[in-house]
Amino acid sequence: FDAFMQPGNFARERYMQVLERLATRFANSPNVIGYEPINEPMGSPAMLVQLYRDAAARLRAIDPSGILFLDSEIWTGSGLEDTKLPNPGIPNIVFAPHYYDALIYLKGWTGLRYEWLAARNRALAKQWGAAVLLGEFGAPPSAIAPAYIKHVYDDLDRFGESGTQWSYTPEWNPKDLDGWNREDLSVVDDQGRLRNNFVPRPHVPRTAGPRGAWTQRDALLWFSPASLGYRWQHDPTKGHTEVFIPATHLPASGTPTWTVQPASAQCSWQASERVLRCGASHAGE
Repeated sequence: FDAFMQPGNFARERYMQVLERLATRFANSPNVIGYEPINEPMGSPAMLVQLYRDAAARLRAIDPSGILFLDSEIWTGSGLEDTKLPNPGIPNIVFAPHYYDALIYLKGWTGLRYEWLAARNRALAKQWGAAVLLGEFGAPPSAIAPAYIKHVYDDLDRFGESGTQWSYTPEWNPKDLDGWNREDLSVVDDQGRLRNNFVPRPHVPRTAGPRGAWTQRDALLWFSPASLGYRWQHDPTKGHTEVFIPATHLPASGTPTWTVQPASAQCSWQASERVLRCGASHAGE
């Protein structure tokens, strides 16, 4: 990695040209918001930061608004070691480290949660003036996978953060698994069916005001069904709050049942997007 990242290296220059090709191809694609220059790197932190700076210059010469998603050194993904990366001093970036429990590839789990590492990631991103994204996480299907994955998503929800789970691999098969490196982290099998390492979850892609908090009530016999709620301080100048509800959480009719308080607030169901859009003309809870 040190040899590859040495400025003037022919391979490094060819790599920069690959990034330019990607930016040329995707700069005008509305579903592409940015670029991760390199995945799970190793080597000198100083040289890696220089690689990021040079990549930013090359990419933004073609796609000026493209976000840069900067990964930390590969060994920091277990949370057992802090990143040594200095502030890259690049605008419009996201600190996007990865996280895998040290035992997860063995279908084990140390019992640690992502929450404590998330706090470190947020603190570093704040120092950089950057957003933060859990760039990659996941687990192979196993007896512990549902609880492990749920804890990661719960911690993301608790702090209003986003993450991208590795991976959706529709070409997965029992012999080749994900197709490389003997990884087996696909969330679907060869029939497109969800495996036990992923469960669709409601989430809030947009809040009209400061991020709110989920509330949950378990079912109480037959007369009080389970419910899920979202509470926030509404700012009418921020538009609407949107709550996405996956098909797995909808009744047979495809339309959820909801209540909203106060009565002056209103919600409408956007069936094609499976989004409950809520708003009010006044501020308040």
